[in-house]
Amino acid sequence: MINWNGALQPKEEAMVSSSDRAFRYGDAAFETMLARNSQIQFWEEHYFRLMAAMRILRMSIPMTYTPEYLEQEILRTLESSDLHASDARVRLQVGRGPGGSYMPESDEVYFVIDTDPLDFLPFQAEEGLHVDVFRDHKKARNLLSSVKSSNALFYIIAAQWARENDLDDCLILNEDNQVIESTRSNLFLYVAEGQKLITPEKDSGALKGIMQKKVRELSEKLKLELQERPISPFDVLKADEVWLTNSLRGVQSVRQYKKQSFGSEMAQKMNKLIKLQFN
Repeated sequence: MINWNGALQPKEEAMVSSSDRAFRYGDAAFETMLARNSQIQFWEEHYFRLMAAMRILRMSIPMTYTPEYLEQEILRTLESSDLHASDARVRLQVGRGPGGSYMPESDEVYFVIDTDPLDFLPFQAEEGLHVDVFRDHKKARNLLSSVKSSNALFYIIAAQWARENDLDDCLILNEDNQVIESTRSNLFLYVAEGQKLITPEKDSGALKGIMQKKVRELSEKLKLELQERPISPFDVLKADEVWLTNSLRGVQSVRQYKKQSFGSEMAQKMNKLIKLQFN
């Protein structure tokens, strides 16, 4: 089932108008969340990030869009899809109402909630990913870069490049040639000497990830020295572990970058801490 502005309907019956602004211009923002047994992981953080994105996109936020209301709509959608007792992916999108070209005709907004069962186990770091650096395009360092917009062409092109090169994912550069994230995750480097955990600066152009925030907060429990600084492609080679973090998978470890191989011992410890936060 899909929840279109409070109305539940089967996915196969859901229709998008050709005048829909998300369809025409990518005029929408969204959050992807993990739900387990009708509990939405880090709901408040996701909610406030979505509200911040709406403000950046100059959307009018309805008074009804409270954390309690939207959470109940998500839970109602999970229940109608028979996903209330399992692990599920939740996508909550807010878009501007139809009409206009680049200049909207109204301040009306709507939400869409879509849910799907997970086809993987979250919080598993030991599998390891094969990645490399995507260099065809660079991501800008500005406020819009922090928004999870439905206009995701940059990430789509990068992900397609990764698939064409038999990679699991790829690392993205900003306009200063700093490594800032992957197509679907934030980035951390673990350096055993000095027990350092390194992540890009907050104004690097990377998305401000919810799981990234949690890893930052939990780093102290593992006695890791957190550093926020520019990361070059060469810095990645010098790390002992490379982590990619997102809300669905927790911490994923990189197995191979170029000809360098990495471990995952500390990543697994971090995932155990994240599980405790959720349970």
